[in-house]
Amino acid sequence: DTLMFPLYEIIDSHELNILYRPKNLLKVEDYLGAQGRYKHLFKPENRHVIDQIQGDIDKNWEMLQRREEARI
Repeated sequence: DTLMFPLYEIIDSHELNILYRPKNLLKVEDYLGAQGRYKHLFKPENRHVIDQIQGDIDKNWEMLQRREEARI
């Protein structure tokens, strides 16, 4: 529910349809923090990486919603 991997389909090679919209959005740090392989990202000097990932996820979700609304 972090929107890291949004679930959508493309219809007729162009129309986008979002298949799942989480009711309670989680921050990407919840997803990353649950996996030990990402613990290096939680060091203070790497905090900007988590912020960048969250920003990219937010931008992508906004783009998907706009594209679905526009039906393109």
